Amino acid sequence: MSPPARRRLTDRGLSESVQWTVLASTTVLLVIGAVQLAIVLHARSVVANASLAAAEARALFGASDRAAADTARAVASQSGITSVSISTTVAPALVTVTVTAPVPVLVGLGPREVSATATVPKEP
Repeated sequence: MSPPARRRLTDRGLSESVQWTVLASTTVLLVIGAVQLAIVLHARSVVANASLAAAEARALFGASDRAAADTARAVASQSGITSVSISTTVAPALVTVTVTAPVPVLVGLGPREVSATATVPKEP
């Protein structure tokens, strides 16, 4: 009878616990990245809508700069963005409104603020 075969230990492959650790951490990072992307895209959409609403209020309805800024703040606050910066430029034929807002950052990835500009022809 021959002696039992000895298993040779090699360094090939990872143990199962290490594989699960790598897989779990990668999955968590992907989920956090997807959530951060959703936050940034939502904030960008809200800021774009706020700038367009303010530009239309100023150009079409003859609102003052303050009233246009209040319109932008109202649109942004309905979606949870409370801190916005608004600048308005009025030319003879155009009104341009730029709205900038900070974006909550989960792990330091992505932009820290988003900005949108809307230009609308001024009604005579």
